[in-house]
Amino acid sequence: MLKSLRTFVTLATVLVLLGCGQPPQVAQPAQLKKAVLETYGEYRVGDEELELRGLETWWFSPPRTKEGEKLVDAYLLGDHILMESNEKRLYGVDRTSGVPVLVAPLPYRCDFQGCEDSQMIYVSCRNIMVAVDKRGFVAYRKFLQFAPGGIAVTDETHVFVPCFDGRMRSYLKELGQEGYFDRQYSTGGNLEAKPALGTRYVYAGSNDGTLYALTVDRLDEAWSYKTNGPIRAGIVHDGRTVFVAGTDGNLYALNDMPQETPEAQLDWHRPYACGESIQKTPYVAKTMVLVVNRKGECHAVDRKTGRGLWVVPDVEKVLTQGRLNTYLQRGNTVILAVDNQTGVVRWKIDTRPGAFSFLLTNTQDDVIYLVKADGDTQAIREKKREEAAEPAAPPPPAP
Repeated sequence: MLKSLRTFVTLATVLVLLGCGQPPQVAQPAQLKKAVLETYGEYRVGDEELELRGLETWWFSPPRTKEGEKLVDAYLLGDHILMESNEKRLYGVDRTSGVPVLVAPLPYRCDFQGCEDSQMIYVSCRNIMVAVDKRGFVAYRKFLQFAPGGIAVTDETHVFVPCFDGRMRSYLKELGQEGYFDRQYSTGGNLEAKPALGTRYVYAGSNDGTLYALTVDRLDEAWSYKTNGPIRAGIVHDGRTVFVAGTDGNLYALNDMPQETPEAQLDWHRPYACGESIQKTPYVAKTMVLVVNRKGECHAVDRKTGRGLWVVPDVEKVLTQGRLNTYLQRGNTVILAVDNQTGVVRWKIDTRPGAFSFLLTNTQDDVIYLVKADGDTQAIREKKREEAAEPAAPPPPAP
């Protein structure tokens, strides 16, 4: 009996020394916030490593109202990061301060990302359009007669909804109005692409391969442009030019006003050929347009001339562009920093240790947002260039 007891004690001692008898070590919040990224070396990237790369970082966390609640989607919309949870809640966080600004219940999971105006955020849950004000209160719900096919856009009076049956429909946003569309336009194919909204026109891409410019007030066709394949990528309008990425592998830059011929409608001498189908919305930066094709190649195209600048392979999507670098997502976890001028990969970071679920595309500024499944968010950006010091005043003349 004594021999068995000694054997047990010896075995327990060995297990403790090996770490098997100890509870798992749980990192404290401060440790997690300092060591959240890992590069391809044997070290973790914290504030010091980001400092060496010329970056700065900060964290914020939204409130959690239920045990086990996790995010199923997160994206940027205006001044907010919107987060949808598995408990059918919509969270809104101010993307600058990190202050939670809204929590709203949803009837179902959202089919697509939302749109917003100055007062409301609009999301589609199956055939129900939910209007949430910027304080988090559900203002109203409207049952839509036809299922949306893509992300809607809005002005101050209407929500423009692309539908699976190939029709663009506009719905009045006034409280108390029934959910019946007041105008529609039929295209020759399903509408899956997010439309773009200009001052005069709604620009809709259809699976029939045509971009339609429809008048905002009546949804009448003002002009159209035929491509060589279905249009499934979102349309982008920068105030003058309409950028269309097609499954025919071409990126088109079109004048946003009607022209006499299709050739005159093109802003560039010819479309830019990416070689493979494009089904992701183009990223329009200050001097270039970035598109990722089905092969995973990210093409940088001069915004004015349509000339190809550089290509980076094995890319999932564009995250943002800073003063020095363009930031791309590779796979599910890797961030690439690509030199804006040359397209050379300057460095890369693997975010796996932080268990980030969403790397967000940001078209508004140069901040990279990394969102975890519990809502914790890390923001990273290039440091601002320090202003040159003013030259010292000359010494006074000798008396």
